Amino acid sequence: MAYIGLKQLDPTLTGSMKVSGSLEVTGSIGLTPVSTIGVGDTYIDYTQDDEINFWAGGERLLKLDEAGDDEVVVGDSGHVNFRVATSGVGYNFYVKSDNAGGVDNSVGIRNSSPQSVLDVTGDLKVSSHVTASSNISASGDLSATGNLDIDGTSNLAGDVTLQNDLAVTGHITASGNISASGDIRADGRIYEQGTSVVDHATAMAIVFGG
Repeated sequence: MAYIGLKQLDPTLTGSMKVSGSLEVTGSIGLTPVSTIGVGDTYIDYTQDDEINFWAGGERLLKLDEAGDDEVVVGDSGHVNFRVATSGVGYNFYVKSDNAGGVDNSVGIRNSSPQSVLDVTGDLKVSSHVTASSNISASGDLSATGNLDIDGTSNLAGDVTLQNDLAVTGHITASGNISASGDIRADGRIYEQGTSVVDHATAMAIVFGG
């Protein structure tokens, strides 16, 4: 095994240096403003100030940019799938550009084939408002501790439990129960096959606009 002690050399080296074996450095290695490390089309470049680019197979897969917006960019406008794998979960967070079994350019949480732009396998907790400009469909229960404002139609196959108000500009269709400690207001009709329970200090206001 061959070693070269850089302390024995002149501090400034010009040209190329080829080492067969291992290279051990005590201290740091400085690179010129236009530098690359790698082999062929797989390498790391430092060709821009405050920027590091990682290339594989001739495609830039990762960019670290401290200048301006301080960005970490995965991919370079091409077809790159990015995922975060943790212990026991291979697709904890998955950005998928090519998705033959689902939606292209989508994000999956704990699933490898997102069926919508954002597809979450598991529970979703929101600490503030949920606002929808279109329909909300649920095959299970819908629970909210804050307000739920819906501009579209709600089709619910499970129960709805609210600790605050429910405001809908469209229709509400529920095959289960609707329970609210606040007001239920709808500009359209309310269709329900279960039981509506409202516990409020004042009279419940239900406004039908249709």
